[in-house]
Amino acid sequence: MLIKYYLTEFTYRLTYVILCFILCTITTFPDIYILVLFKTYPFLSFFNQKFLLTSITDFLDLVWIVIPDVVHLFVLPFIIYHSYHFYKSSWYFYQLNIIRKSLFWVGFLSVCSFSFFYLTLTPAAINFLVQWDILNQRNNFLLVEIELRLLGYVSWFVSFQYSVINLVNLLFMLFWQGFIWCKFTAIYYLLKFYKQALVFFTIFLLFLINPPDIFLQFLIIFITCLVYEIIFLVICVKLVNLNNSNANNSSTSQIS
Repeated sequence: MLIKYYLTEFTYRLTYVILCFILCTITTFPDIYILVLFKTYPFLSFFNQKFLLTSITDFLDLVWIVIPDVVHLFVLPFIIYHSYHFYKSSWYFYQLNIIRKSLFWVGFLSVCSFSFFYLTLTPAAINFLVQWDILNQRNNFLLVEIELRLLGYVSWFVSFQYSVINLVNLLFMLFWQGFIWCKFTAIYYLLKFYKQALVFFTIFLLFLINPPDIFLQFLIIFITCLVYEIIFLVICVKLVNLNNSNANNSSTSQIS
């Protein structure tokens, strides 16, 4: 009976999320030009040149990149909400507290990271390109003609955006979880015996979130493995220091 009950609940929640995704896609599609303008505004504020779309397939690829990017922004809170309430009955209270704090800080840092990326980092990168263009006009021996393709710019914008947001969240979760894990010696055994499974699960989730870029995927694999190795090293050092301090305290009490 419990399997049937949970399966029914899961079906209802999954259907609701899929319907939200479809409705958001239908609602967003007529405003595709406004969304493209929003993503190209940091570039257009520096350059007066026009972007090019050479074929109808480029426009379809552009829609395929922009629409899921925007729709996922609105649907992701519903996915998190339904996932949280579906698995809520199987978690302890301290786990729920940790998950709520994690979701709050990840959402807050994602908004701050995107604001920093859109208002500061992207204009700085485009300003560098402006300086390169001025230098190119002064040097007659080196002429570089740049073709501004809209599809290439939007692909770079989306990839760079998620790279910055995920990097900030990854660093925050590293420090925050490191602070929590120092209180639980059982995490040492968890990483010792299940580290490969955790690495695989983390890489799998990051691959689902990030765009399919081969360089970015290798970078995710390298950073994830490095982060877990650093966490395991920090925990080992903390446990060694804790054991040494306990040994010193016990020897001092015996002497006294």
